[in-house]
Amino acid sequence: MHRRESLLLVTGVVIVILGVLFYTLKKNFTPNVPPRQVVKFPRGIYALIEWGKFPHEETWQESFVDGVVIRIYWRDLNPREGEYDWKELDGQFRKARQYNKKIRLMVAPGFYSPDWIFTKRIQTAHFTVPQGPSKGSIKPLPLPWDSTYLSFWYQFVDALASRYRDNPSFTYISVTGPNSHNGEVSLPREVEDEKTWMKLTSSNQTTLLEKLAEAWEKTINHFCLSWKGKHFTIALINKSLPVGGDDVLEDDYKARLVTYGATQCPQTFGVQTNGLDGRPLYPKDRDPLPHWQLIDMYAGRIFTAFQTRAPGNLYPQSFQASSTLKQDILRQALIVNGIGRNVDVLEVYEHDIADLVLQPVIEEAHRRLMLEYTHSL
Repeated sequence: MHRRESLLLVTGVVIVILGVLFYTLKKNFTPNVPPRQVVKFPRGIYALIEWGKFPHEETWQESFVDGVVIRIYWRDLNPREGEYDWKELDGQFRKARQYNKKIRLMVAPGFYSPDWIFTKRIQTAHFTVPQGPSKGSIKPLPLPWDSTYLSFWYQFVDALASRYRDNPSFTYISVTGPNSHNGEVSLPREVEDEKTWMKLTSSNQTTLLEKLAEAWEKTINHFCLSWKGKHFTIALINKSLPVGGDDVLEDDYKARLVTYGATQCPQTFGVQTNGLDGRPLYPKDRDPLPHWQLIDMYAGRIFTAFQTRAPGNLYPQSFQASSTLKQDILRQALIVNGIGRNVDVLEVYEHDIADLVLQPVIEEAHRRLMLEYTHSL
């Protein structure tokens, strides 16, 4: 009996010692990655405004909208060499201050460069315009890697940064320049366009990738310096290379750009993917897109964002989708596919923001985004 009591006593002492050691280790443990509750990135729901348009008054007033995405063409801000027209954009920053919202900028060069750019000695080739006012027409495109073209673009980027970088309502901007028509890593890729790209690079897809990647890396470096202390994102889509047929090359291209930005400018560089949808609910039984994995990989390490598909593509159009189905699709997109990957910002089209049927879903997504974090920036 005495021996049994001694064993129990020793066992108890060991348990106490182990408990103290565990508490001490736990208390002093510091993870390699800063905990996500330390706020350092923009966060929330941002209303995506149509190109060349500005937010409706109701959008500014929505409590679940943290910011707006203003999309504008280079030619509209820099109509003449060395001259800038900031009037309308200045007005939007005043609105943001009035309603305590944030502004994220997206400026498209390429086809929508100012006319005076095309009078300069820059290399161009003719391609099909994928989107925007000139959609479907054949237009000259400054070659993404042309140093003269990029030099003029960087001059504009510097002027834009000088104007808005320190504005308290500004949060982040798309890194653009070596693209063609929007705020994405995107270039024309119709059949004839692919032939032109191959002709320009001696029919070598690897050569094309290298020339494009080097142009993007140069541009990332410039944005990192020009927008010092402010966030900027590279926006990837399903097909960012302008030629098809090699999924491995496509994935390598995207991974290279994100790795470069995250290495060279980790405090302010961010990655976003555009085209967030409600799969596998709709499109039915589709697997997650491969580049969504980049959000999984980098969430918490660098700034991350998702942009939804346009409403015309996000919901079924072959029949009048029921309100319940639209809610389910948007919930799958925002909450499961987006927030489920620990994303910082969700960019949602203003059309959906204004839809009374969809607002409860967006409000729910907003609550979840902000649940564990203090509103930042």
